[in-house]
Amino acid sequence: MNNRSANRHLIAALDRLTMVQRIAYLLNATDGFSLEAIAFRHGGSIREVETAPAGALGKITEGLGEP
Repeated sequence: MNNRSANRHLIAALDRLTMVQRIAYLLNATDGFSLEAIAFRHGGSIREVETAPAGALGKITEGLGEP
């Protein structure tokens, strides 16, 4: 898979995430925000964002066709 195709698959996978999953995953994975900081910025509870990055990663991995 070339870079352009991989980028399209990644964007499609990100589009399938819930808003909480997308926010939590991107802020945690790309910006290094803690779950507490994400919950504060999102206006939700820590419980709400605790499982979001793992769920997002599962959906992204599935969307990219990786095991």
